[in-house]
Amino acid sequence: MGSETKIGKILHIIGCIVGCIFINIAQSDASSYRIKQSEVSLPKGASYGLYRRTITPFEFWTLICDEDAMKKQRICNVTQNIEDADDAFVFSWSLVGTEGGKPVFIFRAPAALGANRVIQLRLTGEKKPVDINTTACDENICLAMQPVGPILRKHLEKGSDVVISFKEAGKKNTTINTTLRGVTDAMSNIPR
Repeated sequence: MGSETKIGKILHIIGCIVGCIFINIAQSDASSYRIKQSEVSLPKGASYGLYRRTITPFEFWTLICDEDAMKKQRICNVTQNIEDADDAFVFSWSLVGTEGGKPVFIFRAPAALGANRVIQLRLTGEKKPVDINTTACDENICLAMQPVGPILRKHLEKGSDVVISFKEAGKKNTTINTTLRGVTDAMSNIPR
């Protein structure tokens, strides 16, 4: 066997080894990737491509509208999310309209708060706080609802500052300084 033939065989063997390594690397990399699912989960009965979410940011609030083209239905809410310094969820509240058109606040607090616990709103200039009881909890959050009556309506229109507080079992009181400023701007941008 000539030296050219030996070199050719050696190069062929090296080529096969390197090729196998690259194939294994490519296969291991490919299996570690996945398609990220949409952040918008479809409600039951909605079809892909016929359901749309629009998000419109305002200074302190976000207008979120979900539209089902099949049902010709649009549902909007104005939401404010409160996070801690590490971007972890602390509290969230949304102003929504009921089917009858009445405005309602929905409050979301940590699950550790528990059911039948008080979320308190202190509105600027009001002597008495508004106490709202949590009604339901799952492993992630507790919910509470409060219809918008004359006092809350007045403060929505004024864009008042609000102090929200609640106490999880065995923890210190959570106190959040926030504002209703911008809610009416967001609401006025709801598509008709």
